[in-house]
Amino acid sequence: PQPQPGYQSGYTTQPNPGYQSGYQPGYPQPQGYYPPPAYTYPQEPQQQLTTIIVTQQPAAAEVDPSPLPRSSIFGKTKNFYFTESLMLSLIFCLFGGCPALCCTVPAIFLSLSAQKAYASGNTSSAISKATTAHRLIVAALIYAVIGYIGYIFIVVVVPVVAVVVANAAVQSSYG
Repeated sequence: PQPQPGYQSGYTTQPNPGYQSGYQPGYPQPQGYYPPPAYTYPQEPQQQLTTIIVTQQPAAAEVDPSPLPRSSIFGKTKNFYFTESLMLSLIFCLFGGCPALCCTVPAIFLSLSAQKAYASGNTSSAISKATTAHRLIVAALIYAVIGYIGYIFIVVVVPVVAVVVANAAVQSSYG
């Protein structure tokens, strides 16, 4: 292929005199060579490295173990659900929820064991035992609610149904 008229074939190292090559007005234009020379960055001063040798370990800060469970409905104390277990045990004894004591009595012993584990510094064991005590308390509450609903059903609903059925039987025998 022949070059078109007005164009040169090949690459030249000299810039085209009518071509501005993207430079802004007011900035120096390249003088006779292409591409422009590489910019050299100034050298930063060398910094000296300082080595610090630690000869003594820092004193351990006393940290409150976390996450401790919220262990009381009256505030954040570290009784590990002992108060709740004891209160529910007394309430269940007074109001006839004795079957729910199968959950609250072990919760009392677990909360005491959690307090001992926490006092000895075994936080993970204390949290585990306190969590189990909390689950037993919740199970006792659910068991008691189901028991009280069952008691109301047996004491109130069954006799009413029995009376209604007996009346219906008596009415059908006379009529």
